[in-house]
Amino acid sequence: MSSTAEIAEMRQLSPTTVETHLSYYVGTGEIDITEFVPEDKQELIAAAITRYGRLSLKLIKDNLPEEISYGEIRMMVAFQSR
Repeated sequence: MSSTAEIAEMRQLSPTTVETHLSYYVGTGEIDITEFVPEDKQELIAAAITRYGRLSLKLIKDNLPEEISYGEIRMMVAFQSR
């Protein structure tokens, strides 16, 4: 599968838009989250969501390592919401 940046370039969309669209399909179960979020990051994000809740992606992001993106957080929130 292509990276979100590659998909964005092909579709002439912003990477954030692509990540939002992909999050929807992660939430429905049509896309496997591990295609975009490695399991080690899933564990860290899940722990932060448990601790800080789902309402503020910024709060979650501020309490995770720098290399975890908003897109990965968004996908994990969608995954846990299914």
